[in-house]
Amino acid sequence: MYPRIHDQNLAAGKWIENYELTYIERDIRTLVNVQNLKLFEDFLKICASMSGQLVNYTSISNAIGISQPTAKKWMSLLETSGIIFLLPPVPRKFQKTSGENPKTLFY
Repeated sequence: MYPRIHDQNLAAGKWIENYELTYIERDIRTLVNVQNLKLFEDFLKICASMSGQLVNYTSISNAIGISQPTAKKWMSLLETSGIIFLLPPVPRKFQKTSGENPKTLFY
């Protein structure tokens, strides 16, 4: 996804760290007024650790001390900015409920 890292022999870990800082400090402040960027950074890390799992807004909000509406707003922000993809639940023919929460996948 980032061929420049390989073409120019850049240190991938450092490049990704700088990308994250730029994204959080510049883009997030532009898109939405996040007052505590450290909390948003923690939110981003928790979401990354949950990649491929069902979204649980209660767990996320409790882990970093934000409200569920804030967690949903920030999740939407990650989706809008192209950081994650929310995979909707697939209904199953023989299952009464398909589950309400999507899975989080990072691009």
